[in-house]
Amino acid sequence: MEYNNDKSITITKYLIILVQLGIIGLSIIAYWFFNNYKLFARFKYLVSSLDKYLLLFIISTYLILLVGFYIMSNLSKLINNINEEEIFILENINLLRYISWACFLIAFISLLSTFYYYAWFIIFVVGIFMGMLLRVIKNVFSKALEIKEENDLTV
Repeated sequence: MEYNNDKSITITKYLIILVQLGIIGLSIIAYWFFNNYKLFARFKYLVSSLDKYLLLFIISTYLILLVGFYIMSNLSKLINNINEEEIFILENINLLRYISWACFLIAFISLLSTFYYYAWFIIFVVGIFMGMLLRVIKNVFSKALEIKEENDLTV
């Protein structure tokens, strides 16, 4: 099967929309879950944590979902720029910066949330990893933009 860049971008656009719809769905399900969490009594540690820290769970969950939606919106802008063959531009560098800081924000919220439920630590680690990865990609884009501008002046 031959690689097709246009198909890849189209698939990415659909995946971004799917994740955005998933975030909206999770927001609705989270509301239902937090109102009915005692139905999940077999997860005793989760239920006991929710009994004590329900408001903190709600705040953490919705903040992370909100930041996740922000990330997906910026990814959508980034993929649209790439589709229009505007790759090494300042806007894309800024979008990557915003997304990386949003990942660090998710990591920070998760780190604070580990004080009442240790499983948030997994999201903390993923947030730090993704934030660092995006910073490196942003730096590559910045360097590529410098080289592109230098070449544009030369020609």
